[in-house]
Amino acid sequence: MEALGGVASVIAVLQITQAVAKSLKNYYRAVKSARADISRLFNEVTSLEVILVEIQSLLKSEHSLNASLGGPVKQCHDEMESLSEQLKAGRASSHRFGKAIQSLKWPFREEEIIKIMKSLERNKAILSLGIDVGSL
Repeated sequence: MEALGGVASVIAVLQITQAVAKSLKNYYRAVKSARADISRLFNEVTSLEVILVEIQSLLKSEHSLNASLGGPVKQCHDEMESLSEQLKAGRASSHRFGKAIQSLKWPFREEEIIKIMKSLERNKAILSLGIDVGSL
């Protein structure tokens, strides 16, 4: 992964990941019925954040990481972007009553959560291996 391009990609994914984590915290406080799903997804997102911070640190310190990490970083970016948009859409409304109703509705079904979590787990594993190899 080219150093400057890699740092920029990781920073972009990290920023979206942090925004998603913040939205999940807000949903957790507002939606009691989906707390288990939110909690599991929040844990996946925050562990991805830790991995991305480590990759960012390695790239800034001139370490060379495997170019094949570009694919998982892109997949994580796309996944975080999608989550971010869905979380924003679930909270968007033009009037006060609609906003209150929307804030109580969790925008994901259980099977969607499982699919998202599997994708995050797979990409986190690949990125973690890249960190291990890059730090040798």
